[in-house]
Order: sequence, then C-alpha cells, then structure tokens
Amino acid sequence: IGDDAAVPLDFPELPVRAQRIVQPPRKSYEQMTPAEKATYGTTMLLQRTGLLSINRSMADYDEEGLPDVMVRATLSGRSAVKGRRLRGAVHGALKILKEFKVLDFKDKKLQRSIFAAHHLRHPGIVPIECAFLQGSDTVVVQTPFFAGGNMRQWCPEKDSKAKLVAAYHIGVAVEYLHTHGVWHRDLKPENIVFASNEPTALPALCDFDLAVDSSKTMTATMQRGTPLYMPRDATPSDKTDIFSLGLTLYALVFCDGDDSRLPQVQSARGPELDLNAVQRQLAATEGDLAVLLRRLITDEPERRPFSGEVVPALAAIVEQMGIEERIAQGQQKRQCQICFDWFDCAQGVECAAGGHFVCTVNCFHSYVVMELETIESDDRRLELHRERGGRLCCPARAFTPSCDREYIDSSLARALPDELFTQYRMLQDAAVEHRIWGEAQQWLQAEVKRLAQQQRLDQHAAENDPRLLADAIRRHVPNARQCGQCGYGPIEHTNCPDLQAHHGERRGSSRVSNACPRCSWFNRDISGWPRWDGRIWD
Repeated sequence: IGDDAAVPLDFPELPVRAQRIVQPPRKSYEQMTPAEKATYGTTMLLQRTGLLSINRSMADYDEEGLPDVMVRATLSGRSAVKGRRLRGAVHGALKILKEFKVLDFKDKKLQRSIFAAHHLRHPGIVPIECAFLQGSDTVVVQTPFFAGGNMRQWCPEKDSKAKLVAAYHIGVAVEYLHTHGVWHRDLKPENIVFASNEPTALPALCDFDLAVDSSKTMTATMQRGTPLYMPRDATPSDKTDIFSLGLTLYALVFCDGDDSRLPQVQSARGPELDLNAVQRQLAATEGDLAVLLRRLITDEPERRPFSGEVVPALAAIVEQMGIEERIAQGQQKRQCQICFDWFDCAQGVECAAGGHFVCTVNCFHSYVVMELETIESDDRRLELHRERGGRLCCPARAFTPSCDREYIDSSLARALPDELFTQYRMLQDAAVEHRIWGEAQQWLQAEVKRLAQQQRLDQHAAENDPRLLADAIRRHVPNARQCGQCGYGPIEHTNCPDLQAHHGERRGSSRVSNACPRCSWFNRDISGWPRWDGRIWD
C-alpha cells in the first residue's frame, strides 16, 4: 500500500496485516492521563447501562428556559440544571438537562443513582432517558420535565380525594422499589414530582442519590437522608422508608405538602420532628387513614407494616372514600367501561385509580373470564401478568388516556363468584411462585458460578502448594538427589553411578555436565550427593 493511498481504516478486503499497518495508534490505559482515564471510565459506565447517546449534543436543544415551576432533577450534587426543548417534530418536549464533571462520576453515590433511576422502569419513578458527553470533561444527563412541580408546589387547592389518590400512587412506587430490593432512604415532599398541576396528575419519585441495593448494604453506605423525615432506627432497613413514607403522606394530607407545618421541636442538632404531637393529632382524628398513618409513623420498626401491606390499605381507603362521596352527592349512576350502559355504582367494580367502572351484572364476569383465558393461552400476556404480580388490569388501559392501574383483591372478592375468584387467585399464586422460582434460579446460578470459581481457586492453590508438589515429585522420582554444597534439588542422576565417566564429554554442539546447575559443585560418586529434602527451588 503506497503512502498516498486513500484506504478506509475498516476496509473489509484488506489483509489482516495491512489493516494493522493503517490503524492509528491507540493509547493503552496505563498511558492515559487521569482526566482521560476518567472520561474512558465514564463512557464505559454509560455504555454498560445503555444510557450513552453517541450522536446527541447540546446543539440538539433549543435555548428555551423552563416555566417558573422548576422541578428538581432526578440527580443532585455538584451540577448545573438547565431546561431545554429537544428539537424535532417527534420530540419537541421540555427536558431537564443536568451537567456533571467527568471526575464526579467516580462517586459511587452517583453510580447508584444512575442505576436506580434508569433500570427501575415504573410510572412512579422519574427515569433517566439518556446521557451524552459534552466535550471531554462534562456529562449531560437528560430526564423528563414534570410540569406540576414537587409535592409542596402541587398540593395547594387540591381536595382530599386527589391527595389520597396521590398517596396511593406514591405507596405503589415505594412498593415497587422494595420489591426490587432498593431502599430510597430520602422520601420527602421535595423528592416527589407531578406530571402536571391537575388533581389527577400522577406522582413520581426522584432524587436517588441515597438509594441503595438492600442486598449490598454496608456500614459505609448507611448514610442518612433528610433528618426531619428519618426515624431513629439503630439499623436502616425497608422499614426506614416506611416511616418516611408515612410522614410524607401525613404532610400531604394534613400539611398540604409543606414540611414547615410539621410539629417540630428544637434540639442541639437543630429542628426535629415532634413525634408525640403527630401521634396525638392522629389519635384524635377518625378514619382508617389516621389509623394507618399511626402504624407507619412509629419509632418501633417492628410495628411498621411492609410496603406490600400499605398499598392495599391505601387502595381500600380511596375506594371507600369514593363510594361515600358518590352516596353523599346522590350520584349513584356510572357508565360501564365495556358496554357503556349506565348502572347503579353499588352493582359495579372500580379500579384502584378511581373513575373507571365496570358493571358486574353484564360485563365484569365475562371480562375476568376472557382475561384469565387470554393469560393462560398467550405467553406475552402471561409475562405481563407476572410482572404485575398476578393482578388484573383496568379495561380502560385500551382507551386514550389509558389507565394502567389494577383491581385490588377485596373488590374482586366482592364482585366475583367463588369459583371464578378461586381461579383468579390460583393464577395470581402461580405468578408469585414464578417470581420466587425466577429469583431462586438466579440465586442458584450465582451460587453455581461462585462454587465453580471457588473450585478453580482451590485447584490452583492445590497445584501450586509446595508440599503437594514435593510429594508428587518424590512419587515420580524416588531416587532424587540434591547438591551437597548449596542444597539445590531435585537432581536425578540415571544409568551410571560413576558421574565422572561422561562428565565433560562432548555431545554434538554441547557437553555433558553432571555438576550442580546452580553452583557447579561436583562429586563423581552418586553416593556423595545427599537425598533430596523436598525443598522446591524457584
């Protein structure tokens, strides 16, 4: 190939040696500067998580500021936050762009937050959509813009029903985190954002800087979140999140999301929650919600319920409040989401989101039978059913806007015949058992991999154990000798006991040497060479 030949570096028909010649030189990792190593490590991290957008840059965004309601981004730290509109007719949506220095990505806290926000896909969790490198020292992370602001900004002028529905969705998001082995550890109104300012807007959890994998907790990662919302537990756990969830819901319902209105006392460490005042107010308040919050906001972790118990309790409270509200207003007629006939709401079933009804006389039984039959015959629907924990979806999921909520078991138990409800529970139990089986398989595969690795390490250690090697040599060379001067061995002299007979004799281009290969000591009589003592020389 001539010096002036214009040949692409990846030309497929070049011979291998020619390809190596024209490839530009690359630095090895050891030759990189600290800044280059940080950029390389950040790029690899973003590629492994599937976040890296190679063709994206700041030029793809219009210079347009956000409205006055500024939403906190998914991540926090030493970074700059910008609001930009992504260009293009398909996109055209406001985005939150957060800039980080490449060197900051060495921080394990940032890596945990990226993992939690990107890999935990759920409507109640603010996602990280993508990330890209701007220059060689800046990483830009893109998240969606939530126009409703945080809970403190969304709460004013919202009625009790809207707040209770939001509380239910927050509980569902926390249950999803705990189901996947993640503790948020900083639940508070500022870390809950809303898609819009409408009463029906869905909330989402953000700020995963303190999120941690419950299976990998260490003392070094047990840093605390916001003190006002954290209990005084000796050891942080999922029950710590439950306390923060309870206090957040208390602030939502009783304080309009404003934590400055929470009962507080002054201490040497600053303002702290007056837990006794909170419990007194809840004790004086009637209703199932107050009873539930009292169980959540207690300084005894073992008395707090699990997130899987909180969600059904909140759903039952929302459902009961909707029924009481309709009866009080005299609005007992609702339209079926399947047949569109109007019916008495007492003869229908409402999904957990509220507002979507199905009549039990004509449609709901047939809908459940059809759903169960489809789940049993369609593998894709079966997988979706398992991901939902075996719960049935609202039929309004096929409409626009769609509803992705499920029916709670207590509603199904009241509406379905015993035989049909038993069939539903059997499928639900099978979904739970499949999840447990999958988790057990993952654990088994990890354990098999660990044992195989341990076996390889043990075999390597055994093969390189000097004592075992010496025993093996003794079995194969029982008459091994060693040098009488330096002790080097093992040395094997064969055939002739008179070592002088052939010592120094020329054989081709070399000479026979019966001397010690280490110090050149020599004794012509083999009996003058001591028996090998088992020492292995390097």
